[in-house]
Amino acid sequence: AKAAEIHLARCLALEGADAQIRVNVVNPDAVLRGSKIWSGEWKEQRAAAYKMSTDDLEEHYRSRSMLKRSVFP
Repeated sequence: AKAAEIHLARCLALEGADAQIRVNVVNPDAVLRGSKIWSGEWKEQRAAAYKMSTDDLEEHYRSRSMLKRSVFP
């Protein structure tokens, strides 16, 4: 969904460029709670990539966001 939003924004920016119309996109970071991608193997792979336990993932994603808040669906 994030990639589609970015692609749409690029298309809109190209279409509106002649009229000096700018397009902005705001994408949240990882949505941890209520998202099935964070269960099982995917969660373990993310934790291994960051060299941390799976219990520390939510705090990791929260701390790297500008607002320092978890993203909920």
